[in-house]
Amino acid sequence: MTDIISDLLINNKPYFVSVFVNSDVEYLSRKLPQEVLSQHVDDDVMLANEVLKFIPESKSIDTKVFAGALRAAFLTILNEKTIGTDIYNEVFKFIVRGIVKQLLKD
Repeated sequence: MTDIISDLLINNKPYFVSVFVNSDVEYLSRKLPQEVLSQHVDDDVMLANEVLKFIPESKSIDTKVFAGALRAAFLTILNEKTIGTDIYNEVFKFIVRGIVKQLLKD
C-alpha cells in the first residue's frame, strides 16, 4: 500500500509541482473564500472515507485525520529542495509508510 500511494504521487509530481508552485498555494489559500477551501477539505475527507472502506483494519481511524495526513504528505512536494532532492523520494515513502502503519495498527 505504501508503494501504491507513494508511486501515485511521486510519478505525478511534475504535474502537482507545476500546479502548486506556479499558482502559489499560500497566495490562493489567502485569496480564496473560506467556503471554497472548506469544500476542498470536505472533498478530501470524502475521498479518504472511500479509501478507508477498503481497509477493514481502519475502523478506528478518524477520516479527517487520515485526509489531513495525506494532505500533509502531499504538500511536502513544495519543500523537496529543503528536504533534499537526492533523498526526497525515500523521505516521502517514509512518511507514507507511517500513515499506512497507522491504518493497519489495530
